[in-house]
Amino acid sequence: MTNSSKAGVAVVALFGLIFLGFGAAIGAIMFASRGPFQGNLPATLVFCSIFAVMGGGLIVIAVQMNRKINEQVGVEQQSPDSPWLWRKDWVASRAYGNNSKKAIGLGLFAGLWNLISITAAAAALPQFLRTSDPKYLMPLLFVAVGGVLTFFAVRAAVRRQRFGQTYFEFASLPFSPGKPLRGTIHLRFNTTTRHGIDLRLSCVRQIVTGGGNNRSTQQIVLWQQDKNVAQQSLTLGPMGDSAIPVDFTIPGDAYETNNDQPSDRVLWILHAQADVPGVNYSDDFEVPVFRLTPQPAAGVSESASATASPMFRPTPQPAAGFS
Repeated sequence: MTNSSKAGVAVVALFGLIFLGFGAAIGAIMFASRGPFQGNLPATLVFCSIFAVMGGGLIVIAVQMNRKINEQVGVEQQSPDSPWLWRKDWVASRAYGNNSKKAIGLGLFAGLWNLISITAAAAALPQFLRTSDPKYLMPLLFVAVGGVLTFFAVRAAVRRQRFGQTYFEFASLPFSPGKPLRGTIHLRFNTTTRHGIDLRLSCVRQIVTGGGNNRSTQQIVLWQQDKNVAQQSLTLGPMGDSAIPVDFTIPGDAYETNNDQPSDRVLWILHAQADVPGVNYSDDFEVPVFRLTPQPAAGVSESASATASPMFRPTPQPAAGFS
């Protein structure tokens, strides 16, 4: 796991260097070549700046990734037999929602995409006005894609702003097979929902195959249970927020959380959703499920699945989730 993470850091750093070198080469070509950019210092600086920012940003990200990996290795070495203590939020008996990460990721990606596409379109537009050649309108297609990305980024940001930084607070750590999974979801919920809050607890095997453009992710639902919480059951949290009670029972023969192989993981996901006026509430929380008493490992490889409990025969199917 550490080796693959280190390889990821190296790849990010390499791409950063490539972008820096490519930006410098493009700048030299644009400034020296014949055409609309010949001797055009402002246009050359804009293009060079884009690639310099991208390259420098990737290098900074690689440095931060390497630092976090080293910190994570130290944490794992301190508690080698307690993987539920390997995450900061789990140590605090919490699991933060994925909405905040999605909002930040979408915002950064949409901003970078629009920066490049709008710059390219602005550079091609004078050529189109001069020649009326339709090929110079191609960058506008990327601008349109950027508009769609911006829509999703804004919606994620609005959802993040409306419901705050949601988190699931554990009643116990870790959760164990055969025992209850209880706690409360804390969020800003100053609205009404006629149908209450839908909760879904799922044990999912996530398999990643291929690479690059052929990379695909398959999710196999090993176990799943749904519940609905009426709005009247919500309580007031300690910080003035709303608290959604969560109460499930994990089957005794359930698989444990397993992140040893990034390409073949077993995850326990708590999904919460509510239909409300405006932007609907929807979030996911990854929770730790581990046996405190060591037992023979129940693998999730194809060879082991044939002898697994009937409840957990991993028959491939689309991961059922709320839209």
